[in-house]
Amino acid sequence: MAISKTEKVTGYEIRMNDGEDATLYIQSVTTWDDPDDNDLPMTKGTSRSLTKTTTTVTYNETTGERTESKAATDISGESQMIQDICAIIWA
Repeated sequence: MAISKTEKVTGYEIRMNDGEDATLYIQSVTTWDDPDDNDLPMTKGTSRSLTKTTTTVTYNETTGERTESKAATDISGESQMIQDICAIIWA
């Protein structure tokens, strides 16, 4: 049988930043399981944060000049619940 992977959000926290958009902190547990494998299930807890914009910094190879660009954070891979929370706190 194949290994199945599931992720469950176990908590989240919204932090307001002075003069900036809120940050969403997400805690989750990922479980890998195969009923035919006695060493499974295996679980791993993780945390991550999402901000409204993502900043990318690049450097010119010749001059070393720093360029910074901002773009909306892509949350399309997040669960609908997380997308809904982001839509509310970043409105």
